[in-house]
Amino acid sequence: MADLSYGDAAYWDQRYSTKGSPDEWLLHWTSISQVFEKYCGEHRTQWKFLHAGCGNSALTFEMYRAGYRQITSIDNSATVIQQMQEAHGEDGLEWFCMDVGEMSLAEQSFDVVIEKGLLDCLACMEDAHLATAKCMKEVIRILKFDGFFFCISFNHQRAPSLTSAPYHFRLCELQRTAALGAEYYVYVFQKASASILSLWPSYWRDLRLRLSEEDYRLIDQEGTWTDALDAQVGDVLEVVEDFDSGDQEAVRLTRGLRGILHFRDRDGDAMVRFPRLDAESVDRFVFEEDVRCSMRKRVAQQQPAAKKGAERLLRALESESGFSRNH
Repeated sequence: MADLSYGDAAYWDQRYSTKGSPDEWLLHWTSISQVFEKYCGEHRTQWKFLHAGCGNSALTFEMYRAGYRQITSIDNSATVIQQMQEAHGEDGLEWFCMDVGEMSLAEQSFDVVIEKGLLDCLACMEDAHLATAKCMKEVIRILKFDGFFFCISFNHQRAPSLTSAPYHFRLCELQRTAALGAEYYVYVFQKASASILSLWPSYWRDLRLRLSEEDYRLIDQEGTWTDALDAQVGDVLEVVEDFDSGDQEAVRLTRGLRGILHFRDRDGDAMVRFPRLDAESVDRFVFEEDVRCSMRKRVAQQQPAAKKGAERLLRALESESGFSRNH
């Protein structure tokens, strides 16, 4: 278990196979029941609820005891799902082994989605930004428009990332609770947009390549160009003529396409990130020396601009002092 992370199903299978009592890492139902009552109480028997990353938390059956029905709970651990199915087979409770990043659930089929420590666990994974994005894309996909997303977390800065692009949730409420020497946060979000679903292919590509808006601005800047064989990490490269990449899965790169040199090893091979390459293409491109001769690198035109600025400053000083370089 030492080499496994909280995002690995094998970790949780091993943990749950040796631990029978519920894991309530965050707040108990009694601490959060009022906020659920406020937003969902009138619809507790009609609305459909999804508890994502349920583990063996008591939350699902405590909600059931409080009169909530039609509750589906999912987790990537087959071990814990079997345990919960055997222990809590009440009518209206469903338990499925499922990856939160690839839910086999219908679009807009739930009124409420609940996560309790799930995003905190995903944050411990090696590629946390990818795992979190896949999870949130699926939450938006299966949640009805204006549906509620309850996020119960250790993280006090969850709101900025979920209320901005590409998720665009509306923050309805944030509660801070101190208990047992720790602070916990209960967020109530409301789905306000589903734009990420149409943008997902390109957004996912950019995440995998770790591309930012600054990268797009960088490649759009103009400059002079020279041979790319001595290019260094961070340089902007441009394809001189159409050619196929040297990867196992060849990708055709068109003339004029620009990318950023991301990595270069001792053998001279290089990985280039292409912000505007087809989103369906592979996300890594390794070029050998003889292939990179089909590319050129941009040389920034900073020196001429700096020189002109210095000349203007010198002329201004000369004008004020009456001094001339020809004096």
